Amino acid sequence: MPKGNFIDADAHMHESEETWKFFETSDEYPSRPARVSFDQNKTSLWAVNGRIIPKPVAKGTVAGRDERDPRVKAGQRAPFAAAAIEMTDIETRVRDMDELGIKTQVIYPTFFIHWITDEVNLEKALCKSYNRFMAEATSRARDRLRWAAVLPLRSIPDAISEMRFAKEGGAVSVFMRGIEGDRTLDDPYFFPIYEEAMKLDMAIGVHTGSGCPALTALFDSARNSKFGQIRVLPVFGFRDIVGNEIPEKFPTLRFGFLEAGSQWIPYVLYEINIWRVAMGEEPLKTPDVFTTWRLYVACDVNEDLPWVLKYTGEENIVLGTDYGHKGIGTNPASGLRDRGDLPREVIEKIELHNPQRLYGL
Repeated sequence: MPKGNFIDADAHMHESEETWKFFETSDEYPSRPARVSFDQNKTSLWAVNGRIIPKPVAKGTVAGRDERDPRVKAGQRAPFAAAAIEMTDIETRVRDMDELGIKTQVIYPTFFIHWITDEVNLEKALCKSYNRFMAEATSRARDRLRWAAVLPLRSIPDAISEMRFAKEGGAVSVFMRGIEGDRTLDDPYFFPIYEEAMKLDMAIGVHTGSGCPALTALFDSARNSKFGQIRVLPVFGFRDIVGNEIPEKFPTLRFGFLEAGSQWIPYVLYEINIWRVAMGEEPLKTPDVFTTWRLYVACDVNEDLPWVLKYTGEENIVLGTDYGHKGIGTNPASGLRDRGDLPREVIEKIELHNPQRLYGL
């Protein structure tokens, strides 16, 4: 039995060679992804169809971790077993969850955080292998481990097929980045995905990630950190989804905006409302817009949450551990309790009831 009631709204796995065991080789793609060692990086690198993913060095790289980043330093105190992070030792992973007081994890990828390819058939093969691996791995603890499907978004029919498979295999979310290639998330191209997610009762998990190659190419991580090409993309996604009233078109679809913090919310809503007023429309009212449009945002423990909650209300903030990426050593919900400025009932909503609604658990 789980030793806590915390639902981890954003955990991770690291792909391994096992992840690609379902990769269907062909004359076009004769080899499965192969792991590459590169001393400068702490991130897994993969050789995929003649390319190294993610790009390991120079301008436009998103690989590796900045050891100066306080989030990285804070995460060095309790690394977890590689097999648990890679989803090949489920017993150990569940034991980690018990020790952290986690009832359920919703697991997002690592490899697919990065832009992979424009090649439709390669994307299909990679997504298909990942989804089948995750369905198989989580089946050993389906009551504890749920996950986000990755989709070959350059082929909408194949993406919908993968969604249906993933739902049957325990997925509760669809992984998307705040920009997908050269398309923003309000693009009608994605409406069939949203329609199917609504039918399947799956959330859209808008996660940090380098989803826009043109944007990624502008930045040098050594000088610019990962902010511009990775961390800020869910903010773009929020602006485009909310600013274009996408939730009105899909009246039961839930959206989560993950791993970008939450203190940006007042600013982005202000910008959206300036636009709305200029167009002769009523400004969006907070916090009503979050509940009415089923918008959920993952906070960081150390943010000014009493201020954020004035805009979001108490029903639409969630929390993730980032298990697998930072080597967290304590339950972040404990950090919420240690703050002393949040009532117990608000903490219970953030760690349990809100993620239950987001993911339909």
